Amino acid sequence: MRGTIHFVVPRQRFMLLGDSEEFITTYTFGTHTAKYTFCKVCGITSFYTQRSNPNGIAATLAC
Repeated sequence: MRGTIHFVVPRQRFMLLGDSEEFITTYTFGTHTAKYTFCKVCGITSFYTQRSNPNGIAATLAC
């Protein structure tokens, strides 16, 4: 993923804390299976749902 370090966690174990949701937006394309979530402040892909593993969330370590 564009040279960043990320790790995959099971969807049921992933949780946003505090008021995080007000700072993110989601982008999809094509089949809408992959969902890329961007930080509205810095533009980094904070986390995303992979097409190859829709039951997991790939979280970006640097965000």
